[in-house]
Amino acid sequence: MLRIKIIDVGTPSSHQSANGLEYQAIEVIFRDNEDQVLSKRLFSFRNKNVYRAASSWTKGTVIDIVDEADAKGFTQWVDFDLVQPLKSGEDDDVPF
Repeated sequence: MLRIKIIDVGTPSSHQSANGLEYQAIEVIFRDNEDQVLSKRLFSFRNKNVYRAASSWTKGTVIDIVDEADAKGFTQWVDFDLVQPLKSGEDDDVPF
């Protein structure tokens, strides 16, 4: 499990696969529990519940990510648990 704190979530962008199927991608920029700033691209065709939820995540939200390697060895976010949403007017420097 990976605990992250959201820095930014990009706007979904449309793409087309080599076989002509359309899909959406979104980039999540976050800080991990080692204080590193990282990013992760999420795709609408993979782990749809995580992709849909990510579009509503806001700066400062703390989330526990369940990740696992897929058949090709790429780390996928397969599930999540919302730990702490940032409330309006609250300092975005809440420790996690």
